[in-house]
Amino acid sequence: MIDIGSTFIAESLAFILLIGFTYKYIWPVINATLEARREYVESRIKSAQDSQESVKQEFQKLQESKVVNEQLSRKLLQDTMLQLAELRKEFKAKSIVQAQKHEALLEKTKLDYQKKIRAEIKEEVMAQCKLIIEQTIKRALTESEHQTLREDIIKQL
Repeated sequence: MIDIGSTFIAESLAFILLIGFTYKYIWPVINATLEARREYVESRIKSAQDSQESVKQEFQKLQESKVVNEQLSRKLLQDTMLQLAELRKEFKAKSIVQAQKHEALLEKTKLDYQKKIRAEIKEEVMAQCKLIIEQTIKRALTESEHQTLREDIIKQL
């Protein structure tokens, strides 16, 4: 029979050889893989932090840009409203001037028409007077009757 002490020594020796073999040949491969994985994870973490910082900076720039754009938009809107108000004033002033021009033209046309009508009436009256005078002469009125008739016509006009 095998003694427990010799079995224990043989098992211990086998275990020590296994540990030595593992430490010499297997552990460096496992350690290199773990180190490579650690470096990969660290680089990804660093990359993620850099990306996060970059995103924060871009977000800050966008926020600033948004504020600037809002300010520019407000300024543009105010300028546009001022221009619109000025254009309205200008249009109103031009409309008033145009209305005055049209009114003056209308008044001139009215006066011209009145003059024309007066001239036509005057010509008609003159023609009627001439006709009356001719008829009066034909009747051979006396001078005094002629004078009285003329005064009546002038009064009627």
